[in-house]
Amino acid sequence: MINFDKLIGTSESVDFTDLMAVFESLDRQTSHTELRPSQLDAINELSKYQNEEDIILKVSTGGGKTVIALLYLYSQMKSMNEPVVYLCPTTQLVDQVIEEAGKLGIKTTNYRRGEKSPGADFLHADSIIVCTYDKLFNGKSTFNRPDVMLRPCAIVLDDAHSGLEIIRRSFCLTLDGECHFHLILPTNSGIILPII
Repeated sequence: MINFDKLIGTSESVDFTDLMAVFESLDRQTSHTELRPSQLDAINELSKYQNEEDIILKVSTGGGKTVIALLYLYSQMKSMNEPVVYLCPTTQLVDQVIEEAGKLGIKTTNYRRGEKSPGADFLHADSIIVCTYDKLFNGKSTFNRPDVMLRPCAIVLDDAHSGLEIIRRSFCLTLDGECHFHLILPTNSGIILPII
């Protein structure tokens, strides 16, 4: 049956703190008409901790974690009316997340390398920003520029074990060969020591 309320925009208001209500309100494609049992379990568990910080959700490979993460971020974005970010380790995963969001009926913005701003949608909390870890975690992050000042209320770290290594590499200096013997470090006593 066709829901004409969605077409004319007169549907009843949605409780964006209820992840199941959020899922039911979306204009989903037929491939995403219902959630799998593992997704339902994860959503029910996640709903208990929705107002908590630093939530870790572990879902088996193929368990539908992308859908869960997108529902969570969409819920946070709409209930807080603030931007949210979905971080991926690779641009291929960014594309997969954006495709999955499209099937759910969730609007996303691909914040690519080299772009100075994700666009106007993030200001109005109309679109989930999807980007790679190195877009956020680098020495010249556009998230922190005065003309952007992107402060998300929620961030999903997809494939976190890979992401942590990417973050570590972006803040480490690796020297090859003997060049480390030529670097010097002043100490409190004024003695200069080689860094080894």
